[in-house]
Amino acid sequence: VEIIDVPIPIPKSNEILIKISGVGICGSDLSVFFGHRDVPQFPWVMGHEAVGEIIELGSDVRDRQIGSRVVVEPNYCCMKCGPCLSGQTSGCENRVIIGMTTPGLLADYVCVPAEFVWVAPSSMPTRELICLEPYTVGAAAFRRSQAVSGQNALVVGAGS
Repeated sequence: VEIIDVPIPIPKSNEILIKISGVGICGSDLSVFFGHRDVPQFPWVMGHEAVGEIIELGSDVRDRQIGSRVVVEPNYCCMKCGPCLSGQTSGCENRVIIGMTTPGLLADYVCVPAEFVWVAPSSMPTRELICLEPYTVGAAAFRRSQAVSGQNALVVGAGS
């Protein structure tokens, strides 16, 4: 592992430049670090759980504001394939995963497609916002389980 200086990226027309203020280290990041998962190339940037501030907007981005505090959705779905059109975006046939199939968020600055950037409450602490992505994974799993009050449940996880 090494820290290197790289130029600040320039956002494409549909992207947002974010100054990262906090990143979580997830079990999947550790699997990359220890060589249990392949990445497309080295050097590689890990990290997919992050919070930051919007620094610059691509020319086509109209629904976000510079200075907003944001979190990043780490799975870019195409919204065109069968699973996406049926609402099962986790099965997207063309999914891009930050930190796994495209460079991650463990950087000072990153560019992310605007539709995968969410404005975060300014009152919420950074350390809690970092955990928002794994929380939503658990919440989605619970929702899919159709569990009802009074039932027992086993929760297993290895994220942040």
